[in-house]
Amino acid sequence: MATSHRRIALFGATGGTGSATVRSFIKRQGFRDSVELRLMVRSTAKLSRVMPELTTYKNIHVCQGQITDKATVGECLRDADTIVCALGENSNIAGVKVLQDLSKTITDVLDDMKRASTKEWKKPRLILLSSSTWNTRFTAQTPAPLLWLIKSAFYHPYLDLRMATAHLQASSDLISLLLVQPGALVYDEPSGAVISTEKASVACTYADLGEGFVELTMEDSYHDLNATGVSSKGGDNFVRNNTVAELKCYVSGTNKDVAVIIVHDLFGWTFNNTRILADHLAQEVNATVYVPDFRMGEFDLGAFFKRNSKTVRRPELVRFAETLRSSFSRIGAVGYCFGGWAVFNLGAKELSLVDCISTSHPSFLEKEEIANIGVPTQILAPEFDPQFTPELKAYANEVLPMTGVAYDYQYFPGLEHGFAIRGDEILDAYGHLSFRHPVHSDVFIMSRSVAPGVVSSPADLIEYRVDDAEPVEETSLKGYEERRIHSEIYKRHPNIHAVVHSHSEEVVPYAISGIPLKACYHMAAFLGSQGAAVFDIAKHRDPTQEADMLVRNEQTGEALAKTFDNGNNVTLMRGHGFTVVADSIELAVVWATYTQKNATIQTTATAIQATNRPNMALTYLSDEECSVAQAMSKRTCERPWKLWTREVESCGLYVNSV
Repeated sequence: MATSHRRIALFGATGGTGSATVRSFIKRQGFRDSVELRLMVRSTAKLSRVMPELTTYKNIHVCQGQITDKATVGECLRDADTIVCALGENSNIAGVKVLQDLSKTITDVLDDMKRASTKEWKKPRLILLSSSTWNTRFTAQTPAPLLWLIKSAFYHPYLDLRMATAHLQASSDLISLLLVQPGALVYDEPSGAVISTEKASVACTYADLGEGFVELTMEDSYHDLNATGVSSKGGDNFVRNNTVAELKCYVSGTNKDVAVIIVHDLFGWTFNNTRILADHLAQEVNATVYVPDFRMGEFDLGAFFKRNSKTVRRPELVRFAETLRSSFSRIGAVGYCFGGWAVFNLGAKELSLVDCISTSHPSFLEKEEIANIGVPTQILAPEFDPQFTPELKAYANEVLPMTGVAYDYQYFPGLEHGFAIRGDEILDAYGHLSFRHPVHSDVFIMSRSVAPGVVSSPADLIEYRVDDAEPVEETSLKGYEERRIHSEIYKRHPNIHAVVHSHSEEVVPYAISGIPLKACYHMAAFLGSQGAAVFDIAKHRDPTQEADMLVRNEQTGEALAKTFDNGNNVTLMRGHGFTVVADSIELAVVWATYTQKNATIQTTATAIQATNRPNMALTYLSDEECSVAQAMSKRTCERPWKLWTREVESCGLYVNSV
């Protein structure tokens, strides 16, 4: 049973959990009349960016200030019957005490209120987001694997949480404490919150955790709990591996009625981009998405086409689809490259194994297969494709409209075979880029600690102070360990406005071989005739620092930043990757891309030279040529930028929810 009216104070509204909780409150029926919500934030500007819709709610009040400011915290806590604390530090920083500071300020303010009150003190309920409750009874005990904990990447934030929890538990005369333990937090579609003191699923979406917080706040039936778990109903099934029709497959999603089969390209069922696309499709269309292994796991290009001919793979493809057809009422099929001919076979008139197909840059597709399609069809075709030739494009566009099935043809000028699955190879799962704030030069912006390709909204971005590389908003999500690369460069070089850090495999050999990476062609003139600088972290890190090659602190970050003192634009990093700087994000991305292309050209030229003319030296660009060509690349950087923007928009790997 819910109490008729609640006065709620919430700390951490701009973070993942806090913002999800606020949105869950807003969605609750009767919210405007049943809840007064006070949000304590460090930056109202950031709150407006994360949740601009809040300005329409008269029952939501925002207090801006520091968590150590008793006056502001007191304003937020005024008349509150429930306090929701979704605050915390996501980086493993020694000495962090965000929650300790907040818990002490809260108890100090409440103690003052209690002393000043002429009535009997009514203890507010304090609901604390906690990870210290991982045991069978959801009580705040120290986990058994303490040794693991000490080595954990989250030791310092955990210690902050434990100390704050202990302080709040010792303040039982002021508050009634409830600890909330979620499963592993994931960005996924909500499946419904499960509140339980008995068990919890492996994962919990932020949206479901927000729903759980609201339920715990509004419903009186949970009032006597001192600790509980919150997880998602589908938390055990977001992603899993399975076997269907004797084929290993990657499965994402839980819909029992609708399925999608992705037939992979040459890179196979384990290719990360393919799996990211599977996850995206599972959420976007609410389907269970299967990525079967149609080449038995091994990749041997020389023998691939012999072992994976249509004659070999068609029977198992049909068998797999028949198995799913017996369980799902609706099935779609998506094929990339090698999977193109496969989905046309699944959609053939005589089979009817799927209800629709989509293919991007299909390979080995024959005219007979095109003419024999019996289900709605979509083709995504790049301009340059040696497999899906102009002749086949013309044939498909002539024949398919006459088959009577729905047909969607999308043509992408300037793009090449593989565009829909390849994505960007400059920023891999660990690379990152940043840019200086356009208004506040002492702030820079970069994404939270995720693969760049999955960044999709402003909520994924974090503002950092140039001075110390710490978040402007202390409730921000976990950031990159190597953000000191960016902060120290911005600190030392006021004229630099964008930084790209990459681990390109084509470039790394030039960071370890002693052979300079020089400008081989005009598009990489920024490398110069003498070549890119090389940074060796071993010469700069403290002897006590782990030798993991990462730029984690001010000392190594400053040393790297110094390599750009003489107008250098690119620095290679031994055993690691490379870093590019520029005066705009467009130019930084263009130069990072052409650094990789130059490395490929130089490697190829070196191999040709060694084989055919070992006594002849390679001819690089001269100083004058580098100067003139570099100026040209600055003037024209918008051209490739616009092309790549179009490519990103066309590739299902990337999502833009702005």
